Amino acid sequence: MKPRPALVLTLLALPLAVALTGCGGATSGDKAASSRAADSSASGSTRESGGSVDSPGAPAAKPASLQDTLERAVIATGELRLTAKDLAGTRQDAINVATSLHGYVGDEQSQSGKKGELDRVDLTLRVPAASFEEALDRLAALGTVRLRQQSVEDVSTQVIDNSARVRAQRASVASIQQLLARANTIAEIMSIEAQLATRQADLDSLEQQQRYLHDQTSLSTIQLTLTHPAKSTQRPEHHRATGFLAGLEGGWHTLGDVTVVVGTVLGAVLPFAVVLALVGVPAWVVVRRRRTALPVAES
Repeated sequence: MKPRPALVLTLLALPLAVALTGCGGATSGDKAASSRAADSSASGSTRESGGSVDSPGAPAAKPASLQDTLERAVIATGELRLTAKDLAGTRQDAINVATSLHGYVGDEQSQSGKKGELDRVDLTLRVPAASFEEALDRLAALGTVRLRQQSVEDVSTQVIDNSARVRAQRASVASIQQLLARANTIAEIMSIEAQLATRQADLDSLEQQQRYLHDQTSLSTIQLTLTHPAKSTQRPEHHRATGFLAGLEGGWHTLGDVTVVVGTVLGAVLPFAVVLALVGVPAWVVVRRRRTALPVAES
């Protein structure tokens, strides 16, 4: 059975109706604002004409701007690389800093040495956005800072746009559900359910984006890396040998270098010497025998 024309027309006209409703709401809001402005102007003119007069020194009230009424939404991230002698203790201190600020450890990866001691610790800390700077400062004080980076991304416009889309999509889904409740035939039900499934999927996607933005703006992320201090292999200046010891050390190193050079030369010449010995010795023996046999033949 074919769907009724009236219901199909209603389904097709639904998006236009939602748009017109928004426009109508905006128009009525503008009219109300204009009316309030007119009333305020009239009351102001009445005060100027014969009523009470405001004090000249009183500051004029400024209308609230749109930026003042909207709360900024930012995503703050930071990265810290510290060196410390006691990695286990520093790791626990970092966790205590996060929990004291009502945060938590989002992820942790550790590397151990041959003896089972910690060699490296990577922590992902989530702290409230309002405590982001305080958390960075307290964590940096736990060791020697090798790297400190932070970035802030303003996503206020994205949050506002996403919230408006969620509200509009919820209204659209509710309207489709009302149409589904009034459907009488199987064809009508199937057609409306297809529209409902598509719009519900779009709503779920928008709500997931909304939850993600809320999580990222309410909690900041700090990547903390803990390692041991680098061991210096260079001898300090005040421990370097001088005088006879310095000459002995220099001569010893020179002798080592000369030995390396001689060994390199011998290694390069040895293959040629072996070949010459294998070819030259038999030839020399043959020549010597011939010279020895010649006098005997002449006699």
